Amino acid sequence: MYRKISALCAFICLALVVQSCVISRDYNSHWSRIEFLDIPSTDSTLTMEHEPAWYEAEYEGHDAVYLERKFSEEHVGDYTSWKYYTVSKLRYVVLNPEADWATTFRVGVDDEDQKLDSVYMTITSPDGKTSHFGKSDLFVEQSGDGTTQYKFAYPDVRKGSMIEEGYIVRTTSGERRTIREHFFPIKTGVPAEKVVYKYIYPARWGLRFKRIAADAVTPSDLSFDKESNARILEIQGNNMTAWEDEAWSPYQLDVIPYLEFSVASAETRYMYLEMPVEWSKLMKGMRVDQDTYFDMREDDDLAEIARKASKDAENDFQKVDAINNWVQQNIEIGDCNNCEYDDVVRRGRGGMFTVLEITMALLDHVDVESSMCMIHPANEGYFDNNYVTFTELIPPGVVAYTESDTLVVFPFIKDLPAGLLPPVWQERPAVLINLGDRAHFGRSPLGAVSENTEEEEYNLTIDEDGLISVKEKKYFRGLSAYLMRSALREAKESEMEKFMTELLTYEEGDVKLGEYSIENLDDYRRPLEITLNYTIDNLVTVTPEEVIFQTGGLFSPSSERKIKVETDDRVNPIRIYSDEEVIKRITINHPPEWTLDTKLKPVTFNNQFGELNATYTSEPGRFTAEQRRLLKKASEPKEMIDELMKITSRRSQLSIPTLIFAVNGN
Repeated sequence: MYRKISALCAFICLALVVQSCVISRDYNSHWSRIEFLDIPSTDSTLTMEHEPAWYEAEYEGHDAVYLERKFSEEHVGDYTSWKYYTVSKLRYVVLNPEADWATTFRVGVDDEDQKLDSVYMTITSPDGKTSHFGKSDLFVEQSGDGTTQYKFAYPDVRKGSMIEEGYIVRTTSGERRTIREHFFPIKTGVPAEKVVYKYIYPARWGLRFKRIAADAVTPSDLSFDKESNARILEIQGNNMTAWEDEAWSPYQLDVIPYLEFSVASAETRYMYLEMPVEWSKLMKGMRVDQDTYFDMREDDDLAEIARKASKDAENDFQKVDAINNWVQQNIEIGDCNNCEYDDVVRRGRGGMFTVLEITMALLDHVDVESSMCMIHPANEGYFDNNYVTFTELIPPGVVAYTESDTLVVFPFIKDLPAGLLPPVWQERPAVLINLGDRAHFGRSPLGAVSENTEEEEYNLTIDEDGLISVKEKKYFRGLSAYLMRSALREAKESEMEKFMTELLTYEEGDVKLGEYSIENLDDYRRPLEITLNYTIDNLVTVTPEEVIFQTGGLFSPSSERKIKVETDDRVNPIRIYSDEEVIKRITINHPPEWTLDTKLKPVTFNNQFGELNATYTSEPGRFTAEQRRLLKKASEPKEMIDELMKITSRRSQLSIPTLIFAVNGN
């Protein structure tokens, strides 16, 4: 019997092996292993169904194509001894030898309880030469985080090379980590001709499957291996196209087929698991500890912290923002087992829920009521109300109730202002945990209406020889500022110059970055400012009669160097999750004997995706422009991509490919 994983992916062939059988067995009975890895002999060769040129044409634009992608997970043993195996096998054709992932074997294991049991690696070049490698050929690297990384760089990888690799990782402890949650993407960013996933587990265990869409079908029956006393879940996918990471698209889990399930009941010697079947039962123990919270409300030190942090606040919103900012700046999430709240405040480090309770107590000291909340984020896919598991609700935050609004704050997420909810957490299913009450379901708010604006100022000076000097200033506010601050904090010092180069508007010409500066990085209440100084050559052609300035994307609404959109090959529907405004103010200083010859008219344009406005002025030695692009929250089919491009691309009315100046006297 075959069932579809999701109606959203009806065009994809997904085979579910489904037979039903329930067998019970004594705990001390042993079950044997089912899934193994067939290691090819050293004189075997790999063969392709087609010539390499066929794969290049069929899968043009991809780094590789999986001819076979197999992955299995298996629990083996008896009640007193338990082992867990993961078995992986890949066979693929390399189409881009420059892609590191396609030319390097990698696998990591946990030093505490995992072992790499078996490995084989085979590569066949387009001319038919085959080389075999094994575990002894791996480069071993200790990562310093308790894991060991095994790597191998395949030799002489060329376009059309075929690689087959397989490995087994054996786990001997850590049942809670390996048993609970399981996720397998049936579609990835690499096309695959065949995908197979298996999950093998003791017959007495129970699984719970998540629906990936409202009308999706989940596997309900599983095959049974009598000899091993094991149930087998097997899913197959054939001719899987690649998921395309396109600009302005839905989250990945909204458009790809995947399997997500959890073990709802299991038992080993060291673990017993029985997950509730209803959210109300799962949430029964989720509540703020009243005794501890009462102590925090009576704590004079916390009251003084709250008073000092909010001393300049003029309303409830500013109080919430002040408390949120104080916690972000003074307490971080970290190990602090069994720490009392005053220890957490003193050390500046504590468990996530303790930090949230402290935040709620501080808000209480400034007379703002609050609750704890846990949200199901949009990038985690469809929320299946029947899939009862803690991992569906992340991350925890604090809901503050002001006189005019409901705000959500995440005091452990640095730089995220009060009430500014990234789209991934807006209007999502959420659990609210009130003081002394049991948790109950609700929805997260839309979030405070915060600016999501980027302002850009350009001051260009073009000398008589056509060399351009640019001072570019960018001002980020709201969500744009939060995302940019997060990216800047993640960038290493050695990578900062490259990061700044990527921010440059120009896509053409010989660009040389000079000095740059960042202001207000640590103060999210003020706009984040980035100043870039650079020069550009090879964009201006100077002749005795005229000067041609190729603008190189200066007047484009979006940098096409960063956002590639092929309208003819659009795969995903269009999804814009929040409004976004970009304002450009451009001043071009030029020799006074040049006169602008290009005729420019004011721009006013709008469609369902947004608005465009522009004004231009020209005077001796100077040209100025002010452009505004408003991109609106939208959900449209992919066929509307041409309309979106009228707002966001060089095809828009804001785009000016060249400016032509006449040289006076000619």
